[in-house]
Amino acid sequence: RRGEYADSVAVCRGVSRKRHACVVRRTRNYWNSDYSYAIAMKSYFVGAYWGSRRESREACAERIAQLLSRLAPLHPGLAAWQKKGRSARSASRVVDTTVSAIQNAFTENRRDIDKSVIPELGLSLFLWNGSRGGFDVSLDVTCGSFAEKLGNFAVVSFSARSVPSLDLLQGILSASIHAFDPDDDGDVDLLLRSR
Repeated sequence: RRGEYADSVAVCRGVSRKRHACVVRRTRNYWNSDYSYAIAMKSYFVGAYWGSRRESREACAERIAQLLSRLAPLHPGLAAWQKKGRSARSASRVVDTTVSAIQNAFTENRRDIDKSVIPELGLSLFLWNGSRGGFDVSLDVTCGSFAEKLGNFAVVSFSARSVPSLDLLQGILSASIHAFDPDDDGDVDLLLRSR
């Protein structure tokens, strides 16, 4: 079966089903039927997830600016970010990490027919580091969603060819928790899971 995730290992910090943060290593196996060999590609991501939380555009931008300022000293590849585009060329403009610049970079979810904004789905921001510092990293954030069945998240994903150290993953996890406060009641667990 091509492209299937064979296993996932997660180190999670969680207090409930709706509020937790995880470091995950995914393994994707690719089989080539012509040459009968398999390539295992591992990729990592750090995710912070929290439930419905209505926040203003400015409050979300402040949280993201705080995250970016905490990520920058961890690794040179996390110091500058570009807004994602359809290609590397269209994603070449560096995004300033100030609150006002982040507010302008947000994407709003819109209805298909009349293109009106759907405020309960919050704001989204999709960034890429431009493969700086030997890492190909993306940051995807949805913040301010107050829809009952949808949550908010901040996920830092590494491509399969970028292998972060455990210290870097823990630093990103800590930065995400401080910026987004995904666990309100302070009860913290570390879990190791595999699928």
